[in-house]
Amino acid sequence: MFDTYNIVFTIYLFFSGCSEGAYGSVLRYEIPIIEAMVKKYAPSAPITVIIPSKMHSFRFFKKNINPSDRSDDQNIRPGSVVDSVLVNNSYAEFFLNSHLAIQGTAKTPKYTIIYSTEKDASLDMFERWTNALCYDFQIVTSPTSLPAPVYIANRYAERGRQIYNTLP
Repeated sequence: MFDTYNIVFTIYLFFSGCSEGAYGSVLRYEIPIIEAMVKKYAPSAPITVIIPSKMHSFRFFKKNINPSDRSDDQNIRPGSVVDSVLVNNSYAEFFLNSHLAIQGTAKTPKYTIIYSTEKDASLDMFERWTNALCYDFQIVTSPTSLPAPVYIANRYAERGRQIYNTLP
């Protein structure tokens, strides 16, 4: 059945909870396993691995802030991207603030593309695509800080951890 209905065009993987120090391990151990499975079931599908992270100390502010504005008007706008400064030259990286911080300063996630076999993909395409995924979380009508698949996977992982901890 898989050989007859091979409709996979592109595979995007988000690895949440991976520190910068673990990038080498992901590239060395996990990517070859993923490539082997993709080659078996969807040999022509390009693979892209993106690691979102909020574990950094960067904060982004508007240049001119009016103190009388509401707090959400004082933060940078949803969809704001930083991809030319403050990024690692070893990997394709960008900061994407997709959400609207209701209180305090928005904590903008950093996205690192550690592996990609897509030939015609640009960083701008990944930025727009990642931003669009932040609007897909079905429980709220506003965009989330992380793409919906990452947000949902984190919630399922937390639920699994809680269930595991209640086992005897």
